[in-house]
Amino acid sequence: MFDAAHLPVWGAYAAFVTLLSLTPGPAVLFVVSQGVWRGPGAALRANVAINIVNSVYLALSGLGLAALVGLSQTAFTILKLVGAAYLVWLGIKAIRASFRPHDAAVDTRSGRPFVDGLIVQGSNPKVFLFLGAVLPQFLDRDAALAPQLLVLWVISLVVEFTVLAGYGLLAGVIRQRANLPAVRAWLERAGGGILIGIGLLTALYRRS
Repeated sequence: MFDAAHLPVWGAYAAFVTLLSLTPGPAVLFVVSQGVWRGPGAALRANVAINIVNSVYLALSGLGLAALVGLSQTAFTILKLVGAAYLVWLGIKAIRASFRPHDAAVDTRSGRPFVDGLIVQGSNPKVFLFLGAVLPQFLDRDAALAPQLLVLWVISLVVEFTVLAGYGLLAGVIRQRANLPAVRAWLERAGGGILIGIGLLTALYRRS
């Protein structure tokens, strides 16, 4: 079922995904923003949502559907603008929440960071296009594709989840240790600023 000849390719893919995951991008910055805004639990739920979306995109990429979406400039633009607008809205929401009374609780409802993560990552066209362009380079077209896709999915899931969990935990710990209300407020504003920044960068992103 699994050919040992593919081990070097899978190792190269693991190294590539690890390097890519460690590089601060939209997913990393979103998880960090959730950690400093809502705490480590929120960062973890956002992490799970992001990896669910990535798994769906990887499956679609393996089926060749990514190429179809990649060919549509309209679909790309709609995804880009929806994701950018939602990120900016979340950033504004986080900044507004930072001005609440010190004894008021921040919005840490269990479902909210998860839903936000699904929407943000689901409307990120770069993920879909990246998987459509890069994933096929690690597939052997002369061998069964399903087992290869399964291995690449497991590698992606383990690496991405672990890296994002580390970033989210660090951000959450920093927030929890910032006991002074003024410090926590500024951390929340920083998280909101990160979200707005990601949104603006997403809006300006152009296909190469």
